[in-house]
Amino acid sequence: MQLLMSLPNKVKKKSEPEVIGFKLDDENRAKLEAQANQLGTKRNLLARDMVLKALNEGGDITGLVVALNHQLFALREELALVAEALLIHAGKTSPEQAKKWADENIKPAD
Repeated sequence: MQLLMSLPNKVKKKSEPEVIGFKLDDENRAKLEAQANQLGTKRNLLARDMVLKALNEGGDITGLVVALNHQLFALREELALVAEALLIHAGKTSPEQAKKWADENIKPAD
């Protein structure tokens, strides 16, 4: 019995993670809820997963945006070339007019 009396009354527990909360406007809350329903999960769990994913996948959103801009620029360049070819081969315009139209309407501004 003496041995039991010498044990500490409190057992150290792992520290609980801190609760972090944030507010969403009605539109974004509805989007979050719709996605959670579609995935069959709760919106708070989906929000946590989204935050963790953003934090652990580099967190460099600027780099992603720059890469997407480069891809979009290249895609618009290719689309302009296709439009030129279609206009010319359809016999609707001269090569110069087709290039001018594509430059003005499809190609991105430099």
